[in-house]
Amino acid sequence: MSLKETAALLAESRKIVNQSKEDDSYVLLNMILQVVTTMDNRMQKIEKGVNKIDELKNIITSIVARIGDLEKTVHDIKLKNSEMESNIEGISNVFDEVNNINKEYKAKIQNLSSKFNQLENSTKSEIGKLRVENEKVQKLESNILDLQCRSMKNNLIFSGLAYNKDENCQAKLRNFIYEELQIEHHIEFGNVHRFGKIGMNRAKPIVARFLYRQDLECVLRKAFRLKGKPFSINEQFPAEVETRRKKLYPIMKQARQEGNQVSLVRDKLYINGEQFTFTEHSNIDDQHRGQPNGGFRDVMMTPANANGRPYKRQRFGSSPSSESTHL
Repeated sequence: MSLKETAALLAESRKIVNQSKEDDSYVLLNMILQVVTTMDNRMQKIEKGVNKIDELKNIITSIVARIGDLEKTVHDIKLKNSEMESNIEGISNVFDEVNNINKEYKAKIQNLSSKFNQLENSTKSEIGKLRVENEKVQKLESNILDLQCRSMKNNLIFSGLAYNKDENCQAKLRNFIYEELQIEHHIEFGNVHRFGKIGMNRAKPIVARFLYRQDLECVLRKAFRLKGKPFSINEQFPAEVETRRKKLYPIMKQARQEGNQVSLVRDKLYINGEQFTFTEHSNIDDQHRGQPNGGFRDVMMTPANANGRPYKRQRFGSSPSSESTHL
């Protein structure tokens, strides 16, 4: 029953009381009981509502407390967020600084790279020029060496001839050629003199320039007559060619012992018509590297050692024996 209905019921009850008769008392009492019952029910509902309001109040109080905690948490978060923003701003500043430095270094690196490329190109150009100059120098050295060889083409070195004070080298050499080589025809010399260091026989070798090539070849052909004697005849070469020839002597000797056709032209060795190279015959080179070259003994020109044997004559010139080489 609503409040409006209750008010209407009370108004009707007053009206009945005012007009009541004894017969209507029962009806009136029932109506009053009905009103009281209704009010009691409403009071119970109100009490229940009040209880619910208390519960809601407790819930709201709890919510408010939680909201307070949340507000504190939010406040702390805001503080931390502010700190983070400050830190981020600092990091951003550092990053900007690093970025600027990076740009600066990048520009420097690009500049250095450009300079390096220029230097590399310049170096390549200079290397090319040096290579050309080196080729020119090598060509000049080769030409000079060739000229030296040509200038010594008609020279022979005679070793083992005893030295005498106030000697006439040319006359001594003519006498040697006549007596030892048995060459009777007159040989024309351009120049004859001693040179080099004094040997164990205290005699420097004699170098002679022949005016005619055929006379030099004749002397070389007769050089076999010196075998077993304390003399030797060698062609003269520049020191560089001489060094190369000395390395080829053992190879030439072995190849000749094996029955091959051997020819030593300046510093080039030909075996059966093919030029010898150490890379192709490294085993032969290794076997003979460091072995002494063969030569004549100075039996007559040098003193004997304690065993009564003559010392080995110190070699001058280039040929391992007197029979081998050609210009």
